Amino acid sequence: MIAAGARPTNLIIDAAGRHLYAISRGSNEIWQFRIAADRPPMLMTLLRVPTGMLPGKPSFDPTGRFLYVPSGAGLEQQRPARG
Repeated sequence: MIAAGARPTNLIIDAAGRHLYAISRGSNEIWQFRIAADRPPMLMTLLRVPTGMLPGKPSFDPTGRFLYVPSGAGLEQQRPARG
């Protein structure tokens, strides 16, 4: 179990296996953890970044350098009006 804001919903690990990212929908944040090489592996909190409302499923770009997290509220606002 990890402490990562309110209602963490998605987890993703970078390709090198050094960092874990937790997406928290309840507090609208991305949490970054360093995965220590201890036995058993330990997580150390490195960073907490605010997101837009209702962050969604994260994914890395093809190079693995950038993490993308869509905002569910942003998508809602872009829907065309019904006529």
